[in-house]
Amino acid sequence: MSWFRKSWAVCRQNFRRWAADYRVWVVAMAAAIFVHYFTRGVYNFSVMANLPVSPWYFPFLYNHGLVKLFFFLPLVLLFCNAPFIDDIQPYVLVRSGRRCWGVGQVLYVVLATAIYFLFLILCTFLFMAPRLTFTTEWGKVIGTLASTNAAFSMDQPSYVSHHVYFYFEPLIAMWYSFLLSWLAGCVLGLLIYVVNLATDVRSLGVLAGCVLLFWDTCAAGMANFTPELVKFSPLSWSNLNLIDIGGQTSYPSITYVMVGYILLIGGLCVAAVLLSRKKTVTVLPPV
Repeated sequence: MSWFRKSWAVCRQNFRRWAADYRVWVVAMAAAIFVHYFTRGVYNFSVMANLPVSPWYFPFLYNHGLVKLFFFLPLVLLFCNAPFIDDIQPYVLVRSGRRCWGVGQVLYVVLATAIYFLFLILCTFLFMAPRLTFTTEWGKVIGTLASTNAAFSMDQPSYVSHHVYFYFEPLIAMWYSFLLSWLAGCVLGLLIYVVNLATDVRSLGVLAGCVLLFWDTCAAGMANFTPELVKFSPLSWSNLNLIDIGGQTSYPSITYVMVGYILLIGGLCVAAVLLSRKKTVTVLPPV
């Protein structure tokens, strides 16, 4: 298992840079601000109705309109400097070897993406903490917002999908929302990594990531008219509102989504490791 220890050391070195990396702090602050803005409607409704709110709002956080852009763009910023080659990396590469270095970089993208979405979930808890009640049910606040137009009538920035509310249990919805968001984020991060690695032009990776985000926005916006487009938009699969339950819609099934993510992430991981073995190490200026 020496190859795994070497790969983990490469991954860990990337995480060590977080404390001094301004992009990580910008990403964290931006994500926290967005979560605060898109949860304050639920919080305010809870105050007005004098009802506590359950902590299971994450599945509804970015499943409406253009909101997802606000939560996935910080990931583009986080990975825009891929393949993460600074003045220390040549020494890391020599000690680890090219294959382990490539595996470590891929592992970093995967784990950093998981940490990002766990941070979003934590923020939903923190910003609604004064009104939270811990229950395994959706609760009256989320139930009312899902079943009525109360949030819109009060002009509150919140959206609770009745589709998710009626077809998923809270803990199951939380798990699937995190899992699918994580997998979608991995596709985005690995795409940026592979394009940057293949071209040596970091702006092209950012452009590829933004194109994928733009396509997600278009597919989600046209889902009511051409639901088939969602099947070709990997980032759209992170939205529980756009997944077929019980074969009742033309949206992709959870099986289609999981197989699609496995194939995409597997292909990008293989491409990343193969390209890393041929990579000429050049120290790049910080982004």
